[in-house]
This record gives sequence, C-alpha cells and structure tokens, in this order.
Amino acid sequence: MKLKVRGSFFKRRSQGYAALAMVAAIGVSALLSLMFVFQQGMRSHERQVMNQVKIDYRQKEDALLRALVYVVPNKAIGAMMPNSAGNASNFSWDQIFTDAIALSNAGGALNSAVVDGFGISGIINANTGDMNLTSTSQIVGVVAGDGSLMGPGNVSNSGLLTDGLTGGKLPPALAYSGSYSSDLAYPIISLNKQYPAATPGLGASADATTGYPVYNIIDYPDIRFGLSSQNGKFVAKRNWWAFSLTFGGGGTGPNAMPAMKKNYVLSIYEVPEQMALSAAGRLQVGTFADGTDWQNTIIRGGVFAGEVEAKNLSLLGASSRISARRSVKLNGTNSVGGGMSVTEGFDRLGTREARWASSGSDFYGASVASDSGRVAVLPLSQGDQFIRTSGAVAQTNTLSDTGWYEYAMGALQCKMKLEITKQQTARPVEIRFTCQQGAGLLVKNYKSTDGTWVNFENDVPANSLQSLPFYWENLGATGHPALAINLDEIPDFLRNLGLNPGDVIRNNSLSISADTAADASVVLPSLTDDSAEMSVVFRQAENLTIFTKGLSIVTDYKVYFAENFNQTPVLASDVPNNAGLPGGDYYPPVSVFAAHKHFGTVDGSIDSIALSGQLTSLNADDGTVVNPLNIKGGANTALAGQVIAGNKISADLSQIVSPAELPPINRMTWLVTIEEIQGTAITIAANGGGGGGGGGGSLGDGDDEDDAGDD
Repeated sequence: MKLKVRGSFFKRRSQGYAALAMVAAIGVSALLSLMFVFQQGMRSHERQVMNQVKIDYRQKEDALLRALVYVVPNKAIGAMMPNSAGNASNFSWDQIFTDAIALSNAGGALNSAVVDGFGISGIINANTGDMNLTSTSQIVGVVAGDGSLMGPGNVSNSGLLTDGLTGGKLPPALAYSGSYSSDLAYPIISLNKQYPAATPGLGASADATTGYPVYNIIDYPDIRFGLSSQNGKFVAKRNWWAFSLTFGGGGTGPNAMPAMKKNYVLSIYEVPEQMALSAAGRLQVGTFADGTDWQNTIIRGGVFAGEVEAKNLSLLGASSRISARRSVKLNGTNSVGGGMSVTEGFDRLGTREARWASSGSDFYGASVASDSGRVAVLPLSQGDQFIRTSGAVAQTNTLSDTGWYEYAMGALQCKMKLEITKQQTARPVEIRFTCQQGAGLLVKNYKSTDGTWVNFENDVPANSLQSLPFYWENLGATGHPALAINLDEIPDFLRNLGLNPGDVIRNNSLSISADTAADASVVLPSLTDDSAEMSVVFRQAENLTIFTKGLSIVTDYKVYFAENFNQTPVLASDVPNNAGLPGGDYYPPVSVFAAHKHFGTVDGSIDSIALSGQLTSLNADDGTVVNPLNIKGGANTALAGQVIAGNKISADLSQIVSPAELPPINRMTWLVTIEEIQGTAITIAANGGGGGGGGGGSLGDGDDEDDAGDD
C-alpha cells in the first residue's frame, strides 16, 4: 500500500503548531502580567501599610511631645513647692513621661477597659501603630552622658556636651551650684542656675561680678510666636534637657517595621518681662476706655497678653509686633512692625498658609500661641500674689533650692522691707525696717512723735526727720494719710546704719506692706482705689542714678508719684560695659509694682505726663480689660483720682534688649519648647543593625505641620 502525502497537510499542521505556541505565549504573558500586577499590588499594599504605621507612630510621637510641653513646666513648679521632697517620685522624669504617655494615649490605641466594655470577642485592632508599653524606657532614653531618661544641660554633664553626634548642636549649658543628682532626676528651675563666665554665644558678659550670669542675651527659638522677632535675640535664661524617642520596631520577617530614634531638646526659657506693653489677661491697645485714640504715642517693641484687642496700630514702630496666648482681635486694617499690613482673620486656617507661601517666611508681626506646635507660654505671676507678702508659706523641704514663693512673688524677692506695725486711724505711727547685712538681716523699729522718728528699742531719737528716708504726711485738703519716702536718701540711710558699700548696692529693692500680726490697729490694704486707707508717696525721685544696680518697689498700697521720676541719665563713665546696650542715654533700671498708681501732686492739676520704658499689668487673667494708658492723676478731690485726658499724655514705650536694663524685680514668663536635634536621627533595622544620622545641622524649629493646640 502506498501512502500519498499532500503538501497542504504539512502546511495545515505547521499552522496548528504555531497557533498553539502563540496561545501559550499569550497565556504565559498574561500570567506574568497578572503576577506582576499582583506583586505590585502587594508591594503597594506593603508600602501603604508601612506608611500607615509610620503615620500612626508619628501621631503618637507628636501627641507625646505636646503632652510633655504641658506636663514638664507643671512638674517644675511642683518641684519648687514646699514639701515636694517628701513626694519626690511624683516629680521624677519617669513619672513625667508616664503622665505624658497617659495624657497623649501614646501607649495604646484604646484603653483595655473600654474594649472590654463592648462585650465583643475577637476584636481586631485597626491601629497598626499600637503598642503595649510596660515602662517608659521602651521608647524614652538619654541621648548621651548622665541621666536615665533625660540629660540636663548642665556643664557637669560632660558626656552629653562632648558627644560626637549631638554635642556640637546643643545650646549653651548652665552651671548649677546645687545638687547635681537632683538636676539629673528632676526638672530643676533655680536662681542658682547661671551661665558660666566663658559661655560662648551670649550677647553680654556673663562674668559673675561685672556681667549678667542669670539672664543674658540669647537666641530666640525658631517658632511662630513673636515674643521676639524670628531668628532674633531676647533677654532670658534657657534651661534645657536632651532625650531620645524610639518608635517602631514592630512586626517580624519581611513585615518588620524599622525603629526610628530621634533626639530632642526640651527647653524652659525664663523670660523676665521685657515687652513694651504686656498683661496676663485682656489688653486693649490703641484707644482709651472712652474710645478716643491714643495720641503722641509710639510703641517700639512687642505687645503681649492673654488676649489683645488692638485698634489704631499705626502707632507701632518698625520693630513692633503683637502676640497673644489665645487671640488677637483687630479693628479694621492695621500695621505692625515694618509697615506689614494685618487685618482681622490673619490667623485663619488657609490665610496663614497662603501668607507663608507668598512671603517665604512663616513668621509674622502678629501671632497667637496656636501658630506653633510644641510651644507653651506661661505668665507666672498674676494679680495680688505678686505684691503681697502675706499668704506665703515656709519654703522648706523643696526639691529645688529655689522655692516657688521666693521665685514668683515679687514682694518676697525684695532685699529691704518696710512694714507698718501700728496705725492711728490709718496713719502709720510705728514701722519696722529690715535690710540685708552680710549673711544676715538688720532689723530696726521706729515710731513717730509729732513728725520725729525715734528708735523704738530705747526711745532715743535715731535721726532727724530730714535724714530718714521715710516719714508720714497728710495728702491734700482731705488730709489723706500717707507714708512718704525720699527715695534718693535710702543709700545714705543704709550707710548710717553701718552697712558696707557692697551691702548698700545689693539692697536695691523695697517692699512696703502691713504686718497685721504686730498690732490690731494694722489693716491689710483692700486693694481698692477709692479706699481711705494709707497710701505711699514717692518724693525726691527725679535722680535715681545713686542706685547703680537699679531700684524696685513692690507694695499692695496705692502709690502717688508726686514729682518727676527717674529723669536723670547715668553718666557715660558709669554706663555698663559689655552689656549689649543699644546706645543713647542709659537710665537706672527701675520698676514699681503697686495696687494702684496716681501721677502728679495731690493738690494740683496735671499739665502733661510723659512716659517712657515699659508698661505691664498684674491683673489676673479673669476677663477684665486692661487699658494701660488710662492714667489717674494725684488730685485728691476724689480718693480714686480722675482719669487724665488723653491729650495730656505722651508715651514712648520700648522693649528691653539688654540685661543691664532689667530692674531688680521683674515679672516672669516661661516659654516652653521642644525641638528636634537635626541630623541625629537613627533608623534601627529589624535585625538590630542601624543606620547613622545625617551630617551637619543643629536644633530644628519647634513647629510641626498641623499647628494644633497652644498652652
């Protein structure tokens, strides 16, 4: 049998095999494409998971940092309180971080008790960044040097200051004459923390004898809150602590989440009052209480308050700005330093971002505390507590060697005390004078008889009326009783008491108060302006250059400025050197804190009042509106006095720029910030390895992206 083969058979068979190969190739290609798409989808999902985890961890980290800004200053105050040493663990860094973790809920997504309350089993936790913290040390650690969780910015902490990664990026360290172990364990704020003489980066000398070791000219932090101009300088002391936070490290195998360790510096800036205008509560700027505009007034510096109500801000100078803890209320279009236009709503979300984008800067001449994340502003001394000597308790058994009442109450900081110990129908007839002498106190008691003061102990005349700096007089036609003080005679009076030159200089602050325990006739001032109670009158106060370190007076009595006050500049040869002074005439730094102030003689009208320097209000933050130029005269036709017409008032208000301009007694504000030490972050691989941080850089700004929250 013969087999016939047609050529077309081979042709059809060849086409069949080709089709099969093509189908197979298309199938494999489709399968590979599906596998690629699936793989890319898995990778995308993994990236999304990792990004979500990073976001979760970052949110926890940010919440913890914000909580620290709230917790740390309160603990620092607590460590200054009486008997804090008896409950020391409550103020430790471990407790501080424990409280901050609980406050921020950084240790878990949802409290287990809440979860159990649902009564549902098998709940899946959707918070991928959740963790189970059993101790603060799991996420918190010291950067370098001494300390377990926090390393203080203390010159004794050499390991931190010389660390190769962070040492060159840290702020200037303070020297502390107190307990170093306490400085390691607690957030210590102390008057005995000072800048060493050779501290680099300060704007004035820090020499202990001739310089300014406590408060100096330092860099203002890079934040969006304008106590000073951005990247500028201000007068303060910076207490700081370095710590690290480590978040991440969850998961195993290919799903392992690398941990990220970041280093931070938490700072408490002690800021003596230095703004041109300031108040803890609501401050009205630009108009008098009757609605008329301020006249002949210029503000060259900052305006700061809890709330600012600003009108007619054309009076602000080129370096001026306004800032508030809560809100700035504007009337129409105004201008701040440098002619920058500012209107109501300048701080609205979207408006500020557009401004930052167009200006290339996130700093503005008007700001509120919520503009900056991780920032708190705390005006410490408000209301009656600053001018009262009563109400304080013994500063014993404290963790800090500076007690809170000594630190925050101006009357208790005074070196000299003049106490009313007996009165006759409000007139002071017996007084006690106390001053610093050597390591102790010198106490003298006096009484008056027909205008002559005699030594209380032996009833022998101590001096004539003219050689003593204080005496009593009746004010005006109504005979309002007052204790008069010839201010320029105080140094000679101290010398007559036997004080050496050094003691005379350091006795440069005076409190005037009532000792109600001395005699039943002594009445505690009511702090009301229309009271017939005793007042205080300042005389012979035009030339105060004899007070080479300045003068401060604190009293809860009403005071009268009967004559020109501090109008003589210091001789050029006596102006402090290396103090960062701006130039021009230099006057002795003087501060007066009183319940009420009246200007002018008590029996005459006021032709004009010219103010220069700074104005601050001690009113508590209780909603009361403060108008700083609502000034009352001394005419005693009405005890409360009459508001002086605006056209008789001129004011040139400026900001303190040098520690040489600080008077002995100041109101204090704390500025609390947290900044990352840039270039020192470390990624820790899942297998335990690590990657190094970046190279150059320094402390970053204290801001973050969402700008939520203030103090």
